[in-house]
Formats: sequence, C-alpha cells, structure tokens
Amino acid sequence: MRFSLNRKRLELGLSVRQLAEMSGVSRATITRIENCDCNPTIEALCKLAEAMDVALDDLLPRKSKE
Repeated sequence: MRFSLNRKRLELGLSVRQLAEMSGVSRATITRIENCDCNPTIEALCKLAEAMDVALDDLLPRKSKE
C-alpha cells in the first residue's frame, strides 16, 4: 500500500526534518512510511496529519481503479 504522505509533504513544501519536528514522528519513521518500508501506526499517521493540518483520510492509501 502506498500512503500519500510524500505527496502531501511536498505539496506543503516541507522537508522530512521539518515534518518530524512538527509532528514528533522520527525522520526515520517518516522516510520508512514514504518508501513503503513499514506499516505505520494509527498514532503516527494521526500525528502527521495533524502537523500538516490535513484529514487522516488524505494520507491513507486509495484503492486503485482498474
């Protein structure tokens, strides 16, 4: 599953470091989420969504239309 974290972060002009400082989620965790190297906790996703002032749903994977 691909989360929309990277797209949203870049839209807001944030670096991984900035987002980590704003959210309290480590840079390593953010990078792993963006690279699909882990399944993030709901707590981490909530912190990230709140820091970026977006809805949690905006970060969740979308089912692709085929």
